[in-house]
Amino acid sequence: MGGGEVGKSLRVLIMDDDEMVRGILKKIFLFLKCEVDDVCNGEEAIEKYRSSITADQCYDLVVLDIRINNGMGGVEAAQEIKQIHSNAYLVVSSGDSVDQVMDNYTDYNFSAMLTKPFTFDSVSALLDNVGNTKDG
Repeated sequence: MGGGEVGKSLRVLIMDDDEMVRGILKKIFLFLKCEVDDVCNGEEAIEKYRSSITADQCYDLVVLDIRINNGMGGVEAAQEIKQIHSNAYLVVSSGDSVDQVMDNYTDYNFSAMLTKPFTFDSVSALLDNVGNTKDG
């Protein structure tokens, strides 16, 4: 039971302004046999996503941190990415236990949420859900 069992490896884009957080999440996704890119703000996430479509290597999953210190945050980036690709699978990420976006993530263009601190099990469950939506 784990995201690594999905037929093909999923392409993942991580956006977080904390390099250590990106590194931890990237290691988990890599362990689960994903292809991973990471960026530190929404502007970079939008550009990477747009490039992935142009190269016909669209990301299967994009994890967006809500709050970014220097640059565009996750909510704004999600809006832009959805305009580029309405079927984008976007995941909101935050360490805040009480947050309007986390509580109502579907209202903000997100398909799922991932709470910090990340665990192997929570990331694996997320990949299982993405794999199920991609298969069917």
